[in-house]
Amino acid sequence: MQATFYSTIGVLIGFLVNALLMPKLLTAEQVGLLSFLGSLSSIFSGLFAFGLSLVILNIFPKYQKENLNGLYTLVLLITVLGIVSAVCVYYGGNDLILKDKNEALSYPYFSTGFIIICAFRILFRNNDSFIRMMKNTVLGTVLESLIIKIIILAALTYYYLRADKPFDIVFIFFVFAMSFPGIFSQFYLWAKGIRISSIKKALTDIAPLKNQVLSLAGYGILNAFGVRIIMEVDRVMVSNSLGLDSNAVYSTAFLFGAFVNLPANGIRRISSVLISNAWNENKLDTISDIYKKSCINLSAVGFYLLLGVWLNLDAVFSFLPAEYGNGKYVMLLIGFSYLVDMTFGVNNEILATSKLYRFTTYFMGILIVLVISLNTLFIPIYGINGAALASLIALISVNIFRYIFIWKKFDLQPFNWKLGVIWTLGGLLFLLPMGLPEIENAFLSIAFRSLTLTIIYWSIIYFLRISPDINDIVIKNLKRLFGR
Repeated sequence: MQATFYSTIGVLIGFLVNALLMPKLLTAEQVGLLSFLGSLSSIFSGLFAFGLSLVILNIFPKYQKENLNGLYTLVLLITVLGIVSAVCVYYGGNDLILKDKNEALSYPYFSTGFIIICAFRILFRNNDSFIRMMKNTVLGTVLESLIIKIIILAALTYYYLRADKPFDIVFIFFVFAMSFPGIFSQFYLWAKGIRISSIKKALTDIAPLKNQVLSLAGYGILNAFGVRIIMEVDRVMVSNSLGLDSNAVYSTAFLFGAFVNLPANGIRRISSVLISNAWNENKLDTISDIYKKSCINLSAVGFYLLLGVWLNLDAVFSFLPAEYGNGKYVMLLIGFSYLVDMTFGVNNEILATSKLYRFTTYFMGILIVLVISLNTLFIPIYGINGAALASLIALISVNIFRYIFIWKKFDLQPFNWKLGVIWTLGGLLFLLPMGLPEIENAFLSIAFRSLTLTIIYWSIIYFLRISPDINDIVIKNLKRLFGR
């Protein structure tokens, strides 16, 4: 619960910082530069952490408390190797990583900032896995989801108050913010008594587990790198093909679309535990019930959030510079991508916790190929809308593949008439703006449209009894409100 709370607060602050304040205070090229820096370092850290998160998760319990220094020595050794490898690949493949239209290298401190951030993100990724196995699951969430955003918010506040507006200050703060989790996690481990021990002894201790470690590391690299590619490669490719200013518009619009996915993470985290237990007890009916409910509940909430953003998009964009209005259809396509992903429910969690868990890696590979190839095809033709369209097609495709695979292998099929009602209702309510009056004041417009949507949408969902879970939540809250 603590992790979820801090994560939610971090998302809200991050939305304020990245979607509203940055576009208002910085130029589009500056916003695009910071977004590109964050995306590229995220991809590199996913690859050059060398899959240690999965390795630590599996072999940590095999170590006695007094042997943790040996395990951590090995982790730190591989982390250093990963950092060195990342630096070599960056400088060796600079021409391949940054294309002519990407102005990032024209900023004199970009490469230095990238290397610093990349090194500490790799360190944090591996340290956090070690810390979580030491039964502190909250620290990493606080550092990555909350503290980073607070530091950047402080930087933007300081920048706003400065009369001369030096972007270098924001850049330095950004580098520090992105590096801070790695720095703090290292001091935390030292404070907990974790020390570097004999490298020779560490290698001797791990020798019996060599084959398991190599196998886990391989899957860990594919999964971690795959997730980073799927989440970040579109921004890198937009920057390289269209420039940093286009990436600023795309990244900002992406955040509005990604807002639709906000409730899905919590539901998936809880569901994965329940599904894992159900597999262990061979309760296929329980898994089927969770699968069906996840499709209904996530679709209902996802459509509501997508409609809410869509109805208020013009009012929200009125707070931003005019050029950001070009991201309107990016927001719609990204939001629709996440809605599709939510409609297919917890299919990935079912597969990941089953005896066929290795197929999650294969589907990840399919998704990576689709995302990169479709971005390569569509961005030159459709610009930033092409990147969003690539995400939509890739997510639809891989979800259909997973759906069919789970249906054939486990005889689980979650769709029913209720999903048809949700999608029909959502489709009709996309026409709602035509029947609403125009209100000049943006705040009043947002309040009026959101209230109208909420009353119409949730009244229909409630009275048609689309989701018993949602109806129960409504009844409980009404009882609390009216004291009955």
